[in-house]
Amino acid sequence: MQLRVYNYNTTELVKKWEAHSDYIRSVAVHPILTYLLSSSDDMTIKLWDWEKNWQNIRTYEGHTHYVMKVIFNPKDPNTFASASLDKSIKVWGISSNNPHFTLEGKEGHIKGVNTVEYYPGGDKPYLVSGGDDKTVKIWDYQTKGCVQTLDGHQGNVTAVSFHPELPIIISASEDGSVRLWNSNTYRLEKNLNYGLERAWCISSRPSTNSIALGYDNGTILIKMGREVPAASMDATGKIIFARKNEIMTSSVRPVVESDTPPPDGEAIPLPQRELGACDVNLLYDIQYLTSVTYYLYFFS
Repeated sequence: MQLRVYNYNTTELVKKWEAHSDYIRSVAVHPILTYLLSSSDDMTIKLWDWEKNWQNIRTYEGHTHYVMKVIFNPKDPNTFASASLDKSIKVWGISSNNPHFTLEGKEGHIKGVNTVEYYPGGDKPYLVSGGDDKTVKIWDYQTKGCVQTLDGHQGNVTAVSFHPELPIIISASEDGSVRLWNSNTYRLEKNLNYGLERAWCISSRPSTNSIALGYDNGTILIKMGREVPAASMDATGKIIFARKNEIMTSSVRPVVESDTPPPDGEAIPLPQRELGACDVNLLYDIQYLTSVTYYLYFFS
């Protein structure tokens, strides 16, 4: 089965080659080095180097069923995780043929694992996975234990994601639903279903509240909440505003009372202080369902 590389400016085909002996399920691009990972139904993962004319520089073997997903660790790109229908998640180092460890067993998925993603923040060493047992699982890859299991989907879980900006876990399923979970409390916040058959993929754009969802019968882009923070100011010049789920405060009073106030129209740098955090649904509830910006339908 072939891998193909295109120039995204000109759409010109740059390179194609026979990469695996069976269907290719996933690819991942290294964030720094000139590496590409691919995983396949041939039960292998391969590392390619485009500086060496896309030479296969390492093959990782260890899974005993189709390898459905590979993903580099954003906090340590020398490691990556893989999800397989053999019911396991494996974490590897790019320089070793053998996995560092495997997440499975009594805490793990009881059917095949379709997808895995890393938590992008620096405060939690977490992975999230989804499988054919209709569950979503959050893992601590330092303790190698399952932190939480999220139940509720009625079909195979096909895609999972930590939102890069908001405290939200997103899961998609063959039951046609996309579920939004609070990543702090693991409570279900919203269950979305647009009637477009099976949901297959999720993509979030950093620094925005936008989420793209892919289905059998179309693609949807939704926006959660406001991108401009809500704010209020009292008569003394004290400002309270929301930044994602953080509540912040500042004051314009020292600036107004200064000997040399700034000229009209000039931006004023203000010191900010965090007051705490609010539950995510206080900021984003209701707007999940009302903020669909457009639909793109692709019917065969």
